[in-house]
Amino acid sequence: MSENAKFEDSKSLSHLKEGETWLSPLKIQKLVTPDADISCNPLIFNYLQQFKADAYLKVTWSKQTYEFILQPKAKFTPQSIRIAIDETRKIVDEANKNGVETPFGELFPAIQVPFLSPSSLALLEEEQISGVDKCGNGVVIVPERVLLLRSGAPNAYPDIRTTSNPYSKKSSLVGRTLLNSSRWETLSELVQSITQLGGKVSLAQASKALKSIEEDLIAKKSSKVIELIDPVGLIKKLADKWNPDCRKGIFFKLGEQKHWALALASIKNLNWAVSGESSATRYASFAQTGPIRVMVDNLAAASDALKASGATPSTVPSFADLELWQSNDPGFYFDTRVDEEGIRWSSPLQSYLELQAGDARQKEVASDLRQKLLNTISK
Repeated sequence: MSENAKFEDSKSLSHLKEGETWLSPLKIQKLVTPDADISCNPLIFNYLQQFKADAYLKVTWSKQTYEFILQPKAKFTPQSIRIAIDETRKIVDEANKNGVETPFGELFPAIQVPFLSPSSLALLEEEQISGVDKCGNGVVIVPERVLLLRSGAPNAYPDIRTTSNPYSKKSSLVGRTLLNSSRWETLSELVQSITQLGGKVSLAQASKALKSIEEDLIAKKSSKVIELIDPVGLIKKLADKWNPDCRKGIFFKLGEQKHWALALASIKNLNWAVSGESSATRYASFAQTGPIRVMVDNLAAASDALKASGATPSTVPSFADLELWQSNDPGFYFDTRVDEEGIRWSSPLQSYLELQAGDARQKEVASDLRQKLLNTISK
């Protein structure tokens, strides 16, 4: 870990003061860090130095006293929290294993981060590790004696990851592509695949998105390979963040004009594809009603091309064959499947993302699509 990172982590303890509350009703009686004055307690100081621990914390509750080795992290991503858990557990286990005599009795592991989400608190409880944030959330565990849980306080700290949201818009293309294979040899190979699937992401943009995905413990990048380790979590993240900007457009009646796809394909630089909802019949048992919805990133140009090819605008949706919607979200136009008529159908993943955000019937179909996606990845 770099010196700068260690400095940022140590700042996570700067708000803790002796005599104040750690997690109500626990009061801080003593806090010692490796950079404290050695005269405060030489034995504690030497212990922290020996085991490379970041802090010793003694808290009181009524007449009871509890002592912890506390590892802070400036970030609160799942990766940072996992690292803090492993560090503090290793330090305490190593001391107990070697029978180190300490001046402060039995020690317990704990972590400190700016914010703990409900899922992070659940992980800490499962791991039997105490953790407190700077917002008022936390869980304190002393086996067979104390289980104190406080949650619900909102996050008062901005997301400080490299890419705050790697699961939407252009950044999402990295995660979408990861779902096509569980292993990638290099980042360049991954970016090349994104390009081949119709996306456009620079190597730097892909690197930032992948770093954030790593921080969520969804993928792992080593010197030899990029691995997708949590496809279920990745699909969930993509679904949770699927909220594109769209504008409803124009209905068209095709009549004898059956080559609407060729008309759209003839427009230079137009991004277009049948929506995931209208493409779902290709991947699941789903009764499609109403006109086919086609997404475009230039509504005026697409509308003019359809009119020129013989399609006529319709004011009655139930009589229409085609419906144009406008959106600049690259997800609509990524990894499309072109049939023999030149129609660009959305991928199974895109169909899932749109249906999971729909009504009860659509959500049911989405559940089947999700399982098919996971089965494909595992092969």
